[in-house]
Amino acid sequence: MKFAETFHRSQAISTAAKEECVLHGHPQIDLEHLFFALLIVGGASSRILRDAGITLSAARAAAAAVHADQVGSLGVIFPAVPPQAHPSDPAMLETRWSERALEVMSSDFSLDDRMVLEALLDDSSGQIGRVLARLQASESEIREAMSAYVEVARVTGDTATGPGWQDVAYSHHVPAERSAVWLLVSDPARRLEWDTEQETTWTVTRRVTNEVIEWKRVEAGAMTVRLRVHITADGAGSQLTLTRARAVPSDLRRRLLNPLHTFFIRQGLRARARKISLSLR
Repeated sequence: MKFAETFHRSQAISTAAKEECVLHGHPQIDLEHLFFALLIVGGASSRILRDAGITLSAARAAAAAVHADQVGSLGVIFPAVPPQAHPSDPAMLETRWSERALEVMSSDFSLDDRMVLEALLDDSSGQIGRVLARLQASESEIREAMSAYVEVARVTGDTATGPGWQDVAYSHHVPAERSAVWLLVSDPARRLEWDTEQETTWTVTRRVTNEVIEWKRVEAGAMTVRLRVHITADGAGSQLTLTRARAVPSDLRRRLLNPLHTFFIRQGLRARARKISLSLR
């Protein structure tokens, strides 16, 4: 389980950094994209930075200002690059990484993502330190908060459907208010913005305004599948828990509950959660 958590944490940060690089039309993934990624994925670093008053939009603006100052000091003027369309699958893009970003990504992910933030702050270029200064955030206070940080258990919603059902859940931070997430996931007309199973028909079976919505579809052989979306406030953003529940006959239950099958289901939930997050950035 520890390896799986470490893998998912590294994968989430890497993917978010790629998304930010592509969205801003930058030639390679660099330190600021990893800094944005920490705010996006919602780990320990995200909570520490949010407690310091740093939001994703503010961090983006500060990084852009720092970059403009650096380029301006050289007497070079580059035309502004308009925001790019959301990539459908950034993991498939051939995106280059800077050497210093790759070095940061070699940090230890086994505990949480604070080692990534520490590596960003320790980088000899001082790039993220300049971004923090632009944000009027104290680097020393952030380092102190990193040392004192204690993980707090978060409510992720109920996942047990009942006997005869297979539940697989995946939790993900979304850098948007709960009401905005709700408007996206509860609107049938917007389902194609985040649903990875676009060729299937889903119907709503349960709805708790601004908090829970459950969708249902029937597969071949009259097998029922439910997708529950549970949203809770998480600082300036939201905590999203997606649960895929499937009614399975007893002769299939043992095979479907094996770790490899569960892993692939969770990857599908992760893809949905990522698309929800990307749609609201």
